[in-house]
Amino acid sequence: MAKHVRGGEVWHDQTVIDQLVGKVVYLAGPYTLGNNNHNTRRACDLGDVLIDLGIYPLIPHMSHLWDSISPREYPPEFWYHYDLQLLKKCDAMVVMPGSEESRGVALERDFANEHSIPVYDWSELKCASR
Repeated sequence: MAKHVRGGEVWHDQTVIDQLVGKVVYLAGPYTLGNNNHNTRRACDLGDVLIDLGIYPLIPHMSHLWDSISPREYPPEFWYHYDLQLLKKCDAMVVMPGSEESRGVALERDFANEHSIPVYDWSELKCASR
């Protein structure tokens, strides 16, 4: 597999990245597993990487800001359903590293598969996480 260097980091074969350039990609990752602030920051950092590659990330973690500004007691099931509606509009889904134990990511992955939305693990895009 050919590798490319961008910004001092080694990237995998350009094929997957080329397929996603110009597309809206749902960035799936843990939110409630661990620290919400840390998880949201990490999602934004990885979203920046996608933008630098010409990929448009939809980051569901950004509802964290919404909840901070206008807090309500929505149950987790509301947010799962909300996020799936967003995912339905995307061209693909990319799963962040460390998502293996996330219930939400498992639901999102199943939903994407059921709706023929391509799913890529971060490792398919990049050798090392930020």
